[in-house]
Amino acid sequence: MRLSGVPKNVTEKLGPLLIAYLLAYLFQGVLIVQIYAYCTSTKFSADRWPVKVTLWVVCVTELVCTLFVTASAWYGLVCGWGDPDTLRKQSWALSFVSIPNGLVAFAVQIFFCWRMVLLNREIIIPGLIAMISLGQVAMAVIGSVHMFSLPDIYAVTSKTMYWMITAYYVGCAACDILIALNMVRLLSKAKRQSEFPDTHSLLARQIKICVHTGIVTACSSIIHVVTFLVAPHGNVHFVFLFIAAKIYSNTLLAILNARKDGSDVISWPASSIEFAHPATTYPGGRSVGQTDMESQAIPAMLTSVYVTTTPMKSEDDPPTALLAEDATPNN
Repeated sequence: MRLSGVPKNVTEKLGPLLIAYLLAYLFQGVLIVQIYAYCTSTKFSADRWPVKVTLWVVCVTELVCTLFVTASAWYGLVCGWGDPDTLRKQSWALSFVSIPNGLVAFAVQIFFCWRMVLLNREIIIPGLIAMISLGQVAMAVIGSVHMFSLPDIYAVTSKTMYWMITAYYVGCAACDILIALNMVRLLSKAKRQSEFPDTHSLLARQIKICVHTGIVTACSSIIHVVTFLVAPHGNVHFVFLFIAAKIYSNTLLAILNARKDGSDVISWPASSIEFAHPATTYPGGRSVGQTDMESQAIPAMLTSVYVTTTPMKSEDDPPTALLAEDATPNN
């Protein structure tokens, strides 16, 4: 029996939020597995400190986002159980969850901008992406502060709040699309300039990874924008709000873990040739083993050639090595 005052569409209000909470914890578990895989691989010790700092900042901020999601779930499904006002009044956690989301998105997007600059020394497109990313994180912070002061959650459709949220979501989507397209362009250019078949395969693999991860982040941001613009009074867009930071952090870890480690680098045998001559002494005191530019030709039957091979490892050529270990290419 329905309690008095509980709206008929209570499932439409709480259902998307419940799905959002479950997906948030699911992606959190995936992130923990990826962090373990990264820290136990050779990539962790080989990576430069900017990569490690970016990774840990993203992971800590994403953990804060998970705490906000937990607080929001506790407020809506436990403390506010049976209270109809809970459905229209936002919690403090729901108001401020956009801040860690925006910070994680900003960190990951700036990380990719940095990789683009190192890869091709172009600053126009990465600079544009960085400016848009800075704008979206600013809108996330300002919008969260305004949302905390709203009388209820339905006031997000007010003119000022509506455009703040729209600018934040559209900025994330624009950055993700530009990053995916530009990374594919740069890697394709590097692939065309390379003359080695092994490098072609490595760059093709990196292109596939960039396409797959770019599609995930871009599609998530686009769907987030569409669901908010189509149904701002609904709660479906909160599903993508609660998992946004986790998608970005998992994308970053997926890129780092997908690189080839020391056991996967290209290997080929390098031969060393040694000429050994038997210590045969000829009349006149000459020894075949001695080096003498004026000596007579040594008979072929007295010459032995020993060929030994030692395995040597070669790192990727500059474009691929940059993606693998953040090395600056030597043109």
